[in-house]
Amino acid sequence: NRIDVPYIPGSSLKGVFRTYAKHLGGIRNVVMCNGLPNNTCMDAEVEYGVKLQRKIQQLMKSSQYNDIRKLFDEWVCIGCKIFGAPTYLGNVFFSDCFPYDPDHKKWLNYSFNVKPGIAIDRRTGAAARGALFEVEFVEPGSEFYFTIDAKNIPNYALGLLAEILLEIDSGRIRLGGFKTRGFGKVKIRDLRVIFNVGLSKSDEGKRILVKTDEIDEDVEIPGRPEDKEEDARKFLDNLIGVWYNVSSRIPKPRWYKS
Repeated sequence: NRIDVPYIPGSSLKGVFRTYAKHLGGIRNVVMCNGLPNNTCMDAEVEYGVKLQRKIQQLMKSSQYNDIRKLFDEWVCIGCKIFGAPTYLGNVFFSDCFPYDPDHKKWLNYSFNVKPGIAIDRRTGAAARGALFEVEFVEPGSEFYFTIDAKNIPNYALGLLAEILLEIDSGRIRLGGFKTRGFGKVKIRDLRVIFNVGLSKSDEGKRILVKTDEIDEDVEIPGRPEDKEEDARKFLDNLIGVWYNVSSRIPKPRWYKS
């Protein structure tokens, strides 16, 4: 039997993270492109009349992978390296958000409602012709399950993602439309952090997520973030600390002109 189930596309969630990554990066003087079509790092002109995307495609034909890597490192911003760009798959993957928990194989709470609205003519300040409309929304208290998978990105980039996630949890970043009318506030619950990489141990026996490049920093893993939300939040705070420490050392892409 068919049932109507609300969901949030992973692409929409990714868009929110990409937008606020640029915003939060700008606060810390980290340069990123805006990620919009025809306005990404791949559209930067690396040679006269030759954009980065085309140059990479030319080098691919002759298997010049070291040159490709060098071009990519120098010309591509941290935003594109995290979220991807044309011809380049990002390293963070956002699942669709459904009111279903696959870990416990159960449906979560959700319900729909409809709110009437009236469109206002901005010129006259009066109700516009055909002004009545309805907005369908999910009721407060509805629950969604989602995952964010990050692969092969430095700890400071994880810290940027962690900051955005906690900004969503605080209500300072909202999701969806009609945000100025009170919609889009989200709380993060049952947060867990799962590690699919090898971890090191400090001299004190604490687990460490090892840095991945020369400007990155090791991150201590408190307790059991795989099982305990409190420990997961502490770990996100540790990642954010690395993001704050390292952000001033993140190199600017070559297309940037101050």
